[in-house]
Amino acid sequence: MVERTRVDGLTLAEWVDRWWLPVLRTQVKSSTWDSYRRMLDLHVLPRIGDCRLSELTPRLLTGLYVELLEGGRRNGATSRLSAKTVWNVHLVVHKLLADAVDDDLLEVNPADKAKAPRLSRTVAPELRFWEPAELARFLEGTRSTELGVLWHLAAMTGMRRGLLLGLRW
Repeated sequence: MVERTRVDGLTLAEWVDRWWLPVLRTQVKSSTWDSYRRMLDLHVLPRIGDCRLSELTPRLLTGLYVELLEGGRRNGATSRLSAKTVWNVHLVVHKLLADAVDDDLLEVNPADKAKAPRLSRTVAPELRFWEPAELARFLEGTRSTELGVLWHLAAMTGMRRGLLLGLRW
């Protein structure tokens, strides 16, 4: 646990970098850890990382989510993040603040009352498949390439990419 004297001035970035992520690394898969790290580095810490943990409020977090929805990408204000991406940011922020509550750094989790974007239930786009003649042209065109046999096996068996790539030749 963080020393009590350090808690009053502890910023979100300090909590994340010095305590939360190092402990989390021992608890989740490396790909999950990388995803959380990237999400925090790109979207959360540049905007509110300098805020003290004690100053985080539901309103501040809701403002963060609105900002991300309206122009959250690094490549410009007109490029928005999807509601699903912002929802994922909210989940990570909620988890890290819940852990701060567990470590007695916060009394309540401000993310509990923050307004994260609602996810709309959209219908998945209709899947398109090649006609047999299109598939035949593709297989003929890739027959002499390095992956020609792999494409043929995929087309004839319906094996998933991971299974195909895990085969021993």
